[in-house]
Amino acid sequence: MDRLLAESYDRMVERDKKYRCFVDGGLGKRSFLRVYANEIYNRSELSFSEFGGQSLFSFVKREISKLLKSR
Repeated sequence: MDRLLAESYDRMVERDKKYRCFVDGGLGKRSFLRVYANEIYNRSELSFSEFGGQSLFSFVKREISKLLKSR
């Protein structure tokens, strides 16, 4: 799952550099997570069955927080 999220993040940043500002520009993780959650939802890269009953935002928040700490 971490690999999928990392690849999705990398593609998203590569495709549209404005997303990088949410991380590097100091606009805060909450704003970045909201945009990222919308991006995943809109592209339907992950099925809801993979979230184990969690809300999409809660799932993405936890997973992307792990990724940001590891980078």
